[in-house]
Amino acid sequence: MSSPTAEAGFDAGDDIALRAASYAAWRAHSHRIHIYRRALPALIGVILIGLTGWVAYQTLAWRFAPAANERVSIRMVNPRFHGRTSDNLPYVISARSAARDDRNFQRVVLDQPLFSQNVGTPTQTDVRAANGVYMEDSRVLSLENDVILTDKRGYNFKTDRSVIDTRAGIVSGQKPIDGVGPLGRIAASSYAVENGGERVVFRGKVRARIETNR
Repeated sequence: MSSPTAEAGFDAGDDIALRAASYAAWRAHSHRIHIYRRALPALIGVILIGLTGWVAYQTLAWRFAPAANERVSIRMVNPRFHGRTSDNLPYVISARSAARDDRNFQRVVLDQPLFSQNVGTPTQTDVRAANGVYMEDSRVLSLENDVILTDKRGYNFKTDRSVIDTRAGIVSGQKPIDGVGPLGRIAASSYAVENGGERVVFRGKVRARIETNR
């Protein structure tokens, strides 16, 4: 007669193997839990560091954005500004292009500007240059580089800089000027065109060569 254990089909070896497998599975699960408990705080730390860095980057980008935007200006192509002097004389400021300064909206930078006064009259005066800046608040136009002054009476002069007070209608400069006029060639250290072009004054080391056949 077989034993009761044998009759029930129970094997002690199977029980030990089952217990060992369960214990191994429990240990593996416990090991994973232990790893998760250590890795989770580290992962949270990495996320917090990343978020902090992103916020700092966005803050710096926003703070320095105006400096970058200063390179972008309101631009105009072939602009024309019409006005009148205090003596009600008309003038026109034109250019190939113009850009308003974002840091100072009153400041307009001009490329190849041209100032024309008394347009269409016998005393029309034109002043052109390679570069210029017009201040809308003071209505002063500053011209630089290859400045050329001409008028219908025969004046044709070159200088390096010219300042035009559009309110008073005066064109002046403290740089040497050289050119020809109705009477001949004239050179001077400074100059002024006043009364809407009616009067031209040369000052400082004035040299003139009268040409009677002009």
